[in-house]
Amino acid sequence: MKLFDKKSLILLISVVSINLLCIISVSYAYFTANIVGNDKAEEMTVTAGTMKITYTDSNIVTLNNAIPGDTLTKQFKVENTGNLDTKYNIKIKVDANDFKDKKDLVYTLTKNGEQQPEKVLPYEDGYIVIENEIKEKGIDNYTLTLNFKKDESNQNDNANKKVKFKIEVDSETDVKLYEYEEPLKNNFYNTMITSEDTLYDDYGNLRYVGAEPNNYIWFNCDNYEEPTEDTCEKWRIIGLFKDIQKPGGTSEDLVKIIRADSIGSIAWDSAGKNNWYNASLQKGLNVPYLNNEDSTWITTDEYIGSSSRPNTANPSYKSISPLTLNMIEEVTWNIGGSSEYNGVLTSQWYEYERGSGTYNSQPSIWNGYIGLMYPSDYGYATGGGSTTDRNACLAKSLTTNWKEAPYNTECVENDWLQSKDYPWSLTPNAYFPGLVFGVDIYGPVYHDNTMYSRPVRPSLYLTSNVRIIDGKGTNEEPYILTA
Repeated sequence: MKLFDKKSLILLISVVSINLLCIISVSYAYFTANIVGNDKAEEMTVTAGTMKITYTDSNIVTLNNAIPGDTLTKQFKVENTGNLDTKYNIKIKVDANDFKDKKDLVYTLTKNGEQQPEKVLPYEDGYIVIENEIKEKGIDNYTLTLNFKKDESNQNDNANKKVKFKIEVDSETDVKLYEYEEPLKNNFYNTMITSEDTLYDDYGNLRYVGAEPNNYIWFNCDNYEEPTEDTCEKWRIIGLFKDIQKPGGTSEDLVKIIRADSIGSIAWDSAGKNNWYNASLQKGLNVPYLNNEDSTWITTDEYIGSSSRPNTANPSYKSISPLTLNMIEEVTWNIGGSSEYNGVLTSQWYEYERGSGTYNSQPSIWNGYIGLMYPSDYGYATGGGSTTDRNACLAKSLTTNWKEAPYNTECVENDWLQSKDYPWSLTPNAYFPGLVFGVDIYGPVYHDNTMYSRPVRPSLYLTSNVRIIDGKGTNEEPYILTA
């Protein structure tokens, strides 16, 4: 079972107007049963009779916010007003279902006092009752009980989600009962969720942690069918991140990766600014590097900086291969910064990165393909040790406490993103216009002058169609991908 820290969910209770026929109990405050249109449905004609469907409020149910364990009941009745026996179906018509784990939302249907087995609520249009026989002048009373099922797993990914559906009755023929099938998950999720090297962060993202997790992949290949060190590079999986925004306004759970080694020491911005939107490194990574163009931009800058910040020569620079371009997703990167760094925890860095704090109101988001890691990526990658465990590491300042002895060596030594060569991050100092944060050679996150040449490890998000087809994720046998 995965270990994780659960954040308390802050829930807004929706206030809804209801008519006199509404019988929804106030104890179901996290669920909202909207009153829409008439409280009684129009009569419908079926094959051999006339039916009337009466709802206690309406046939629309909306779930805006809920916590595991919450339930809701919905009552309605189907009446045969004709003089002949007949049959009818009950259908769930789904307008929206944002639940990530669909099987967490279940229902039971009780007919005339007899409860049927629990089932997963349809996440697409589907029948829950078919060809139900009803006598002339007969009445069938139904109670639909909806339940946000509570279990021992991490259910943070279903926080603040919306479900909206209609209950409809018809007489269609040749229909089938809805049978739940597990939705196809991201292929990386299936690999990561069973790995001993992954843990959830405070925000529901699944990350690789520890000193040397098995998260290597062959990437940027000229030949993905038979990858070798001559045809590919080794990259590493940072984690699977929830609801990554894309330029079109949509979002998706995506895998974020980072190059295993630096492509060379490069200035973050040769003009000495910390606005990633216009930074020289951003333009270099997303034009010549991305499009396999002229590589002269990556030559080591003359301004190396202080001697305590080692310069790393270009180890094995190669541009993104044509076969790799369709594996890279364009996303909306968060480029918010922090005006403070002493005493800042990993979780606080995560918030700063996604905030609006920048120097002189510079842009806090940027649409593009290739970026860099965040300070929080580095912090959440630690596995901790026997003396200072992971939770203790995350409870200490990533800037002032993550240093060598006598501080927290276990936090640093058991963090696979600690490369001992001061790589740049994407996060600027929001108070000073020429400073950007990076990972210091001794362990903590610290800021540096953007004109200094520091190691660059490109980072990006994979398109959701990229799959793992082979390999073990080790340095010797990285995962093999296909798209």
